[in-house]
Amino acid sequence: PDEQRISEAPPITDVWTTTLVVIAPPDLAVVPDPDRCAGIGPYSSLKEGTRVEILGGDGTVLAVGALRDGRISGEDGRCAWAAEVTIPTGQPFYRATIAGRGTTAEIGAQEIYAPFVVSRSEG
Repeated sequence: PDEQRISEAPPITDVWTTTLVVIAPPDLAVVPDPDRCAGIGPYSSLKEGTRVEILGGDGTVLAVGALRDGRISGEDGRCAWAAEVTIPTGQPFYRATIAGRGTTAEIGAQEIYAPFVVSRSEG
């Protein structure tokens, strides 16, 4: 009898859509209006549409997103911007870069399953 050869399909990479939240430090100069805020000076890149990249442990860009409008967050009045990104799972850790300005500390593999926060403390 003839046997059919079944070729193996390439591995499927699982992905997860999550939210990256960038929070400005309390001393960051921002211009709040009643509902929105924006970075100024060296933080002027913190605004709607700013490119966000999620990098794998080896520095490869895995996902790209864009910040949404800045909103006043919490009782302390700090500004926060969010970006939704779809990330391939299975990396030991991730890093994020906002507007191409350096990378964040490591983001653990399990941290991507909930919105993760990046505090912006340097320009």
